[in-house]
Amino acid sequence: KDWINPITYTYSSMEYRDSQNQDRTSMVSINQPIFKSGGIYRAIKYASSLRNATLAEVEIARKALIKDATNTLFEIHKIEAQIKKQEYLIKNSELDVQRKKEQVLSGVLDASYLDNALLDLNAKRLSLADLTYNKTALINKFDTLSDVDYKSLQLPKLELISQEEFISRNKLIQKQESVSDKDYQYSGMILAKYLPTVSAVYNYTKYHNDHKSSSLSALAGTDTQKYGFTVSMPLDIRVLNDTQSAKIEYIKSKTQLNIVKDEENSFYKTKLASIKRAEQKLEIAKEELATYTSLVQQMEELSIAGLKTDLDFQTMKNSKAIKELDLDIFNYELQVELLELYARI
Repeated sequence: KDWINPITYTYSSMEYRDSQNQDRTSMVSINQPIFKSGGIYRAIKYASSLRNATLAEVEIARKALIKDATNTLFEIHKIEAQIKKQEYLIKNSELDVQRKKEQVLSGVLDASYLDNALLDLNAKRLSLADLTYNKTALINKFDTLSDVDYKSLQLPKLELISQEEFISRNKLIQKQESVSDKDYQYSGMILAKYLPTVSAVYNYTKYHNDHKSSSLSALAGTDTQKYGFTVSMPLDIRVLNDTQSAKIEYIKSKTQLNIVKDEENSFYKTKLASIKRAEQKLEIAKEELATYTSLVQQMEELSIAGLKTDLDFQTMKNSKAIKELDLDIFNYELQVELLELYARI
């Protein structure tokens, strides 16, 4: 609305030096440009583009906060799975220590094997302590981003989107498009400033008092109105500099738009490679889980038949549980990679 000029009201009270007469008048005046060689249209379009660019910037900041909170939520669930996995690893190490202890006492193994098993058990326990601390730190971080308990939130299920959809819905590109359009409309506004302007003009004057002097009494109580139009055009030596400067800013923003598009296309390709790597890890974990599931069944049968010890059977069951947790961990990693794409659309 900046192109709309205000309506001006003026009240004046003037006394004549050699008489007791006094002039008190009110004036309402309007001087409104109605044609500025396209400048009014460009001003409206400029304001719209500026608004879109600002809203896009706000949306990008909002998306960044949501992404940070969601990423932290995924990391909390991932580290919970890692803690459970570490607990199973510790159980297997404890079983290994028990097995090595029996073998050392029976003279089958040297004591160094038991020592190494104990060192491995202690290392796993220290890793568990680190994971527990990291979980606490992640929960505290999430609490600074949200006032909702992370346990009450359901994790989103993200899927891969196509590169075309990623580019067409990309907030960074949309913001730069608005900035480029803003600079284009601004260059038109600058040019129109030096072209002819047609303005509608209206003046209304009211005299409020009677004059004692007969020569001034004709003006007493008289209302006057004037209306029409004016055509103006500035002759300014800065016109070339200003228009060229505005055009350069538009060219720069247009070039930046192409750069952002290239960067986002490259980002998608890089992230796609990371996603495929995470999917491959998931497939390998599924194959390993199928193998361990079969081994657990075989080991249970051998344990019942007395061909394998219960320690061997428990170790295999724990290993199967570890592979199940690997599936969860790799799935969380995949979702975090996909989140990087969703944070930009």
